[in-house]
Formats: sequence, structure tokens, C-alpha cells
Amino acid sequence: MPFIQKNEKVIGLHKVGKIHIGMQADELYGYYDYESLELFDQFLEATFSPAFSIKNELGEVELVAELDCNVIWRVKVFSPDYKTEEDLHIGSTLGDLKKHFAFNEVLQGEGNVAVSSKERKLSFLLDVLQMDELGIDIFKKLEIDDIPDSIRVAAILVL
Repeated sequence: MPFIQKNEKVIGLHKVGKIHIGMQADELYGYYDYESLELFDQFLEATFSPAFSIKNELGEVELVAELDCNVIWRVKVFSPDYKTEEDLHIGSTLGDLKKHFAFNEVLQGEGNVAVSSKERKLSFLLDVLQMDELGIDIFKKLEIDDIPDSIRVAAILVL
């Protein structure tokens, strides 16, 4: 079995490449080399939070498939190689996102800042380090207009 192939790096509705929301975690072993998968505990909100990291041939984590009772319920994308049909990816800017989606609120929690497209079931985690460099306090309540269009996407959540 190969590692992740370039033509598989598509973010769609409820899916990323061969992974779709609702699939059994065991199915990952049918799609990816054993060496590219690692089961680990994210320990979110001080609770057991199992997930699989999916690595490329260089050992870099490209995806994290989060589990609920052995079912994938969310996938976090870290690689800029994965793109939506609108060509949005890690490194795209908030301004790029606004050209395709209307965002009504800014989501904040666990040190993250995100905007979400409910229609496409995607959340875009914004680059909080870049925001900090610009003097934006990520711990106060933020509105979409408080965030410059130049802020980059750091990760994408597929729900």
C-alpha cells in the first residue's frame, strides 16, 4: 500500500482524500501503510481523546483522524497540499476564505481561533502566532472584523 498520493489530497464534504466522517477507524489500515499510521491520545479537555495521525513518506503528520467509539468524527488537516474545490488550503488567508464563505462568528477555545462554514462542514483554524505578532489578544471575545484579512489558515477541520 502506498503512502498518501497527491491526487488523494482533496478536501470535500465530510471527507479528506479516502477518509470520510463516519467510517470505522480500522478501515484506515486498508488505505494507508502501517508505518504511516499512529494511534495516540490527544487528551482534549482532560479526557481520553483517541486519534490516528497519518504521516507522509517523510514522516510528517498531514492529517489527524479523531475517533469517537472507533468511528472517525473529525479530521484535522495540517498539510498545505490538501485543497478544497475553491483551492483553499493551509496558508490561505482569511481574505481568501471570505471570497467563498460568509462567516458570522469567530470561534475560540483551547488557545485556538477559528471561523466555520456550516454549509461545507469545515472549520478553519487561524494562525494565532501571526495574530499575536500583530497584537491581537486571542483571549478576548473577537468579531470577524477584529481579524485582518491577511491572517493565514493554520489547520482545517473537516466535520
